[in-house]
Amino acid sequence: MKLLFENWRQYLNEVEKRSENLGVYVKSDLNAWVELSLIDLDIIKQSLENSMNTEDFLNRLEDKEILNSAVIGYIKAQNNVYTAKAHPRMGGSGGSCYETWSTKESIGRGYGEQLYNALLGWAADNDIYLTSDRAHVSPGAQKRWTKVDQQTSDEVPPEETPYIGKFDDFNDRKTEPVEDDCVVFGDDSLNKGYKDESKITYYKELQSKLDNFFRDEIQSLFDEPGFWGKLFGTTPEKQAEKIKKQLLSRGAQKFAKWILGKE
Repeated sequence: MKLLFENWRQYLNEVEKRSENLGVYVKSDLNAWVELSLIDLDIIKQSLENSMNTEDFLNRLEDKEILNSAVIGYIKAQNNVYTAKAHPRMGGSGGSCYETWSTKESIGRGYGEQLYNALLGWAADNDIYLTSDRAHVSPGAQKRWTKVDQQTSDEVPPEETPYIGKFDDFNDRKTEPVEDDCVVFGDDSLNKGYKDESKITYYKELQSKLDNFFRDEIQSLFDEPGFWGKLFGTTPEKQAEKIKKQLLSRGAQKFAKWILGKE
């Protein structure tokens, strides 16, 4: 019993430490695939905040380990129109699954809800319906899709004839149209496509936070007397202002290059 309470206390502490200062970065081909990364902006800010001088500040901007540690979630989705070409044993979807996109390679690190909601927002903003991975669904992912099923009623395929309101088993077809053919599972929440327009605002808020990170999070550090003294020492005010502008410009550029995978 003592061990149970210790584990529960540790879990609560981890929950309390979770950051809400998140950003999202997306790479996509609107015909075929999307990759979405969830970024903990507090990790980057705290690291830069601990810089001892301007040289250290620039070194931290180039530290891939710091930046990589800030990626707390990653998820990929692919258009089932293309995955239908592969046999299900090779990861294929069994059909176009009513032209939905299947999630792949989801890593949430405790931020599964935020990660899926951000992806749902991106998808809805692009008029795309999402469904689960057609090859394998973990227990955690299954719970997440159950919640998605509960939070939105915008689903495909339709329930009207000739469809049945869920994907048609490609191995045991019940409907004449082929566009709803798909690999199916025992849980109906895994056999539909979902679009949740209520998550568009959330996705755009995360995107805006990332886009404006250096302006909103880092520039404000330069206005704090303690940080100013630590970073610039006895540098004359005019020279310090010039250095501030250079640091912000170089920092924003390096951060953008890292996010774009160019560093």
